[in-house]
Amino acid sequence: MRGYRTNFQKIRPISATNQVGIPNFDYDALEFTHSWYNSLAWNHPGRVQCGTIPFQGMYENSAYQKSIPIECGISGSTNFWIWTALYTKVNLTLSETRMLVFSAFLVLCADGGHSLSEVLSSCVFTSIYWKYYSRFSKDKTLVEYIDGSTFASNLYEICKDINPIGNEKIICIDWDDVADKIYNSECTTACDDKECPTEENCIFPAFNDKPTPIDSLKTRQMLEAFFLTENDRTKKLFGSYTIFLDQLPKNIDDISNNALHTVIDYTKEFCGKEPKLLPQSLKIIKSISRADYY
Repeated sequence: MRGYRTNFQKIRPISATNQVGIPNFDYDALEFTHSWYNSLAWNHPGRVQCGTIPFQGMYENSAYQKSIPIECGISGSTNFWIWTALYTKVNLTLSETRMLVFSAFLVLCADGGHSLSEVLSSCVFTSIYWKYYSRFSKDKTLVEYIDGSTFASNLYEICKDINPIGNEKIICIDWDDVADKIYNSECTTACDDKECPTEENCIFPAFNDKPTPIDSLKTRQMLEAFFLTENDRTKKLFGSYTIFLDQLPKNIDDISNNALHTVIDYTKEFCGKEPKLLPQSLKIIKSISRADYY
């Protein structure tokens, strides 16, 4: 669903950046001056480890067209939050469910590995999968967890109006037939990043290659159609993630603004002029990498 991604086993060449922190965009208010500090090159996951070019699949192409950050693709790491909550059978309220998803966003965006759209798209797919699990899955293992608390239904509720992939054309499918394939086909783990693309029968494409065989492309297109036709998501605007943010408590905006202004004030105080630090303290600060320091 996220398109194809190569996870580099060897880090690609990196370059120094003038930005305080780890944003993968340029923001003047967070830019270093070089009056006292020379920034060092450091590893930003979205820049140096996740190969997402050329863009493959509706999500990556749609995100690029709307200038939505594509870090490492739709986030599988979001599952650490939402599947853990499912298995605990915890009865979270709608508000608490939103905050759980928000916490996933804060952590996964903080390390530069994912954007908000990648976290929310992951939540949408999972919430749809849970909603129709008892209807289509021949294996009923998850039923006790999905029905055992309010979490699965609440996750669907907060994601029901979010388009997770894009507004491109989709292929025609038999929805029930594709659902049967999704819920009842056997998964294969024959290929992983370490084997690809040298494994003879591996369908994971090499970086800068197109997917082969063609069946893998068609499978992705069927999945795109399945998730986009659910609840008429094709009619909902991709990238309109204020649908989620507007559901959060109003004081979230205050927290965000206060945090940003604190960083800006810090930048002005310590990066815009010679810092008022003891010589030994300055020597220590200059000796550690920017990634560690910030």
